Amino acid sequence: GGGVFANPVIDSSGIIYCLHGTGDQTWLYSFWPGGMLKNISHDLGPRYLPNLFSPAIGRDGTIYVVAYDFLYALRPEDLEIKWTSEPPNYPLGPSGAPVIGYEDLVYVPFWNILAIVASGDVPLSIDIGEEPDGLPKTTSTPAIGKDWMVYFGSGDLLTGTTGRLRAMKYNLQPQWDIEVDFIGDFYKSSPA
Repeated sequence: GGGVFANPVIDSSGIIYCLHGTGDQTWLYSFWPGGMLKNISHDLGPRYLPNLFSPAIGRDGTIYVVAYDFLYALRPEDLEIKWTSEPPNYPLGPSGAPVIGYEDLVYVPFWNILAIVASGDVPLSIDIGEEPDGLPKTTSTPAIGKDWMVYFGSGDLLTGTTGRLRAMKYNLQPQWDIEVDFIGDFYKSSPA
């Protein structure tokens, strides 16, 4: 009982996956389409902040989860860990959900770092910088275009009054970047 559930995801056979955390512990649950429990993963560690982020499903059915300071790849049949990856130089843990892109690359937002991981390799990442006061900018969950372009928002951690919408190629090569002035938490919203 208790804790926080992330938004569920559903695979092509109708299996439902949902991340659940209580603060000290985080688990991935799988449910049959009728709602019966199928599996529960091992504890994936404490969660950051008051929320959890939705899992992502790869083309081969692998379930990707960000928990604490790692990206986990889990087998769909038993929720056992296939591999883990730790993004370089992360300051505060994940700031959004993993997203699957070109050739099953996994894009993971870690505050001022956007990392891509393939099969547990050492991540390639881009640092989007810091605010003048030294706090990291925050990065939203990315969206992937039909041409594999990666779009994401970033913004000021404290004020939320200045944000940027950024576009990058699948390999994180910057394409364009626009500033948006507004009131509200732009960086928390993902592009669609």
